[in-house]
Amino acid sequence: MALTVQELIQEHYGTDNIFTLRNPEGIVTASTTAAQIVKNNPNRVAMIVVNLSDVPIYLNNSSTVSSTNGFRISSNGGSFFIEWRLDGAQPSREWWVVSSSGSGKSIFTDAYLTQ
Repeated sequence: MALTVQELIQEHYGTDNIFTLRNPEGIVTASTTAAQIVKNNPNRVAMIVVNLSDVPIYLNNSSTVSSTNGFRISSNGGSFFIEWRLDGAQPSREWWVVSSSGSGKSIFTDAYLTQ
């Protein structure tokens, strides 16, 4: 018999109490000044960022993020996803975003264990 998603989460994490949408608005605006989008959280297991703007944005786990020091997220729907099983502790770190020109809106959500 196939397991439901909730049962798979329970089996894998030992809890089904995973909270998502840590940022209630889910929107952050990247400008030419670095902005922190999430703080360090040792319980975060995954994070996704989608660039909704018409300019590329850059993401890094340091306030020194720039167009030469960060992951480039393409405009108009480019995305960045990290998850602990593939990326180790990276999802739990603080993350910063910046745009090399103008401003760009992006939406993000993260998932973390609450127990």
